[in-house]
Amino acid sequence: MGGYLSNGKKSHLKIKTPGVIDIMTMINPYKVGYDTFAQIGIKIKVDAHPEKFVNTLQSIEGITGITMVTGSFDFFVTYVCRNLEEYRRFFTETLRNLPEIASVESFIGLDLYERIFLVGVVR
Repeated sequence: MGGYLSNGKKSHLKIKTPGVIDIMTMINPYKVGYDTFAQIGIKIKVDAHPEKFVNTLQSIEGITGITMVTGSFDFFVTYVCRNLEEYRRFFTETLRNLPEIASVESFIGLDLYERIFLVGVVR
């Protein structure tokens, strides 16, 4: 059987703590009619409030992931949609109208590869 975070009763109790492990179902967007996806690098304005901005992003249909990052962007956002025309409408009518945004760079996905993440297993 795979691996464990560590041995012992204390670790077992830590894993049972709410929020330590989230079990999710991953849907392949291609198989449900969403043929276009983008990773979007977003830089917010200096006076913008990151938490408020994240709340706004979470309310937008099609955004499936938000990650705060270091580097030249403040956030990477994952957006899925049916086609490039739908992405164009999202970009021009929704994303560009968010007042907190200083700059945006889109990276349209060409293919999606499965990501495997096993905790405590060394290969």
